[in-house]
Amino acid sequence: MAKIPLERFFQEPPLTGRPLTGVEWHPDGQRFTYLQATETGKPADLWAYTLASGERERLIEGTAVCTGDEGEKPVPLEGYRWSRDGVRVYLHHAGALWAYRLADRSLTRLLSDLDSDVPPHPSPSGDRLAFLRAGNLWVLDRETGDLRALTEDGNSHLLNGKLDWVYWEELGHRRTWRAFEWSPRGRSIAFLRLDQSRVPEYPLVDVMSVHPPVTLQRYPKAGDPNATAALRIVAAADGRLLAEHLEEDDAFYLGPSLAWAPDGHGVTYTRLSRDQRHLELRLLEPTLGTDRLLLTERDPHWLNQIGPPVFLPDGTFLWSSERSGHAHLYRYSLEGECLHAVTEGKWQVEAVHGVAEGYVYFTGTGEDARERHLYRARTHGDVELERLTPAAGVHETNLQPSGAWVLVTARTPEAPAVTQLLRTDGTRHATVHQPDPEWREYDWAQSEFVDVTADDGTVLHGRLLKPADFDPSRHYPVVVHVYGGPHAQVVRKSWAGSDPLDQLLTQAGILVWKLDNRGAWGRGHAFEVPVDRRMGETELRDQLAGVEYLKSLPYVNPERLGITGWSYGGYLTLYALTHSPDVWRCGVAGAPVTDWKLYDSIYTERYMGTPAENPEGYRAASPLTAAEHLAAPLLLVHGTDDDNVQLQNTLQFVEALSRHRKPYELLLQPQQKHGFTGESVRTYTHERMVEFFVRHL
Repeated sequence: MAKIPLERFFQEPPLTGRPLTGVEWHPDGQRFTYLQATETGKPADLWAYTLASGERERLIEGTAVCTGDEGEKPVPLEGYRWSRDGVRVYLHHAGALWAYRLADRSLTRLLSDLDSDVPPHPSPSGDRLAFLRAGNLWVLDRETGDLRALTEDGNSHLLNGKLDWVYWEELGHRRTWRAFEWSPRGRSIAFLRLDQSRVPEYPLVDVMSVHPPVTLQRYPKAGDPNATAALRIVAAADGRLLAEHLEEDDAFYLGPSLAWAPDGHGVTYTRLSRDQRHLELRLLEPTLGTDRLLLTERDPHWLNQIGPPVFLPDGTFLWSSERSGHAHLYRYSLEGECLHAVTEGKWQVEAVHGVAEGYVYFTGTGEDARERHLYRARTHGDVELERLTPAAGVHETNLQPSGAWVLVTARTPEAPAVTQLLRTDGTRHATVHQPDPEWREYDWAQSEFVDVTADDGTVLHGRLLKPADFDPSRHYPVVVHVYGGPHAQVVRKSWAGSDPLDQLLTQAGILVWKLDNRGAWGRGHAFEVPVDRRMGETELRDQLAGVEYLKSLPYVNPERLGITGWSYGGYLTLYALTHSPDVWRCGVAGAPVTDWKLYDSIYTERYMGTPAENPEGYRAASPLTAAEHLAAPLLLVHGTDDDNVQLQNTLQFVEALSRHRKPYELLLQPQQKHGFTGESVRTYTHERMVEFFVRHL
C-alpha cells in the first residue's frame, strides 16, 4: 500500500471513480438516465439504465451535441431535462434553451437571453415552458411557438419568479433559484416577487483584469433592509393578476417553496417573521378571493422547519415540525386541523423524498444520529416505521416519481459510495455503481468513533483519524478540524476519505480530531439552542472538552495541538485562537466570519438577533474585537471573489492584527469564491495548509 500523492486528490477522474451524476428518471418509467464522461476533459455522454434487466445504453454522445456552427463547442448535457414524452431532452446553457431530438440527433435552439440561473420549467402537461428573462416571467407555447410575458416590471433589483442571493442561500438552501410553480392543470402560475432596491450592495472585484470590472452584489448584512416580498398568482394565458399577498415591509419573509393544493384552487406559502420565531402556513385561493391561515409554529429560539407541505391525493397534507423537540411529520386537513402524527420519537426526519401507494418515503436519523437511513411510514395509519437500508452508514436517496423504484447511495466508514437500485419495499435489485478499485491501492486513515462528556454531562460525538501506520508508542500532534455551526454535522458514520485535508494531515503523521459541539445538527432542537444569541462560547467550551479527551490519550502530544476550519469553521478557529490562546500551537482559518455584523441578515439574525438588539452578544462573539489575544501562528485563507463570507472579513481581521502587532500569514486566491475550484488552486492551497501544520506541529 502507498501514500496518496497530493496532486492525485484533485485530478480527474476522482480517486474513487466518477460518481453517478445527472440522474433523472425517464418518462417511460422503465429506465433512469445519467451522465458519464469517458475521458477526462471531454463532454459527458448520456446513458440509460434499464431497471428490470440492468442493461446500459448510451443515448447521446456528448461530443455530438453541436450547433453546426464552425468552431462552436458542443452544448453540454449537464442540467438536461426530459420532455414529457421522452422524445427529446432540454438543455439550458449560457442563457439559451436547446432541444435535442434523439430520433434524428438534431439540436434546435428554442430560446435565447434567458436567466442563466433558472432553467425553463414545463407545465404539468408539458405543452408550455415558463422561463425568466431580465427579471420577468414568460411562457412559451411549445406547439405554436407563441411567446408571452406574464410580468413587465422586472429589472436588476425587482425579481419576478427568482430568489435573491440571501433567500437562495439561507431559505432556499441553495437548491434552486426558481421561485414560481405551475398550478396542477397549468392554468395559472404562482410566483414570488422580490423588490431588493433597498438592499445594500457589496463590490466584487475581478483583480485579474488590467482594468478590474466591479460586480455589485445585493447583500443584506445583519440589521440591514431585506427585500420586500409579494406572492402573486397570474393567469398563464395572459398574465392577468388573479390573487396577491403583499408584505408592506421586510418584517416577514415569504418562504421560497410554494405548493399547490391538488385541486389547483389555491397555493400554500409560508410567512416567517424576521426573527424567525413565528411562522404561518397560509393558503391563497384566487377562485374564492381568500387568504386563509392553516397553522402556526412558534419557537422561543428559532424555527428550522419552514415547509413546504407535501400534499396527499386526498387533499390532506404532511407538515414537518419540531414541536416535540425533534423534526417529525404530521398529517393535516386543508382546514388546518392536525389529524395525527405520522412519525414520532427522539430522532429526526431529515428529508421527504416522496409519497406513493399510501407511504411517505423519507431520510431520518433513527437509532443513531451519526447515520442516515431511508424509511417509509404509512401516511394514514400508525407511526410504525420500516427501515429500508439495513446496513450501517449514511444513505442518500433518489425516489422514482411513481414510487416503484429507489436509488440509494451508501457511504460507510470503511468504503466510499456504492449505489444500489431497490424496490420501494426495501428489496435489493442490483448494484448500479461501485467505486473505482484504485482507491484500494492506497493507505487511508484509520477511523475511530468516540463519545466525550461535556462539562454539564452532555454526550458529544467525536471522530479520531489516525495514520494507516499508526504506532501507539509514539506521541502524535493533533489538528482539531472544526465546523461547529448550526445546520451542520461533521461526525457521521460515513467515508472519511472525501476530505483531502484530513487524509493529507494523517499521511504527514498528524492525527485529525472532529467533534460535534452543541449547536450542531442531527440531535434535536434542544442540542442546537445553547448557541442562541451567544455564538462561539458554547461551541468552544465543548471543543475544549474534546481537547481534554485528546490530552488523556497516551499517544497524543498535548503541547502540539492545531486547529482549522472553513466558513463557520474558520470563524470558530479564530474564536478559539483568540479566546483560548494557550491551548493551540497554530491554526489555519479558511474564509472565516470575523464579526457577525459582516454576515448576511437571514442567517445571522436567526441565531444572534440584530446588532441593535444584541450588541453585547455581537461583541462577545467577535474574533475581530479579540484579535489582540492571538498568540499562535496563524494562516488566513480566502478567495477574493467570495460572495458568501466576503473578503472584508479577513481584511478587517488583518487590520486588527496589524494594529496589535500580531504576526500572521495570508493566502489569497484571486477569482475564487467561498469554495475553491480548479485542480491547481486546490492543490496549491492544500499544499500550503499541510506545510504550515507540519512546520508548526
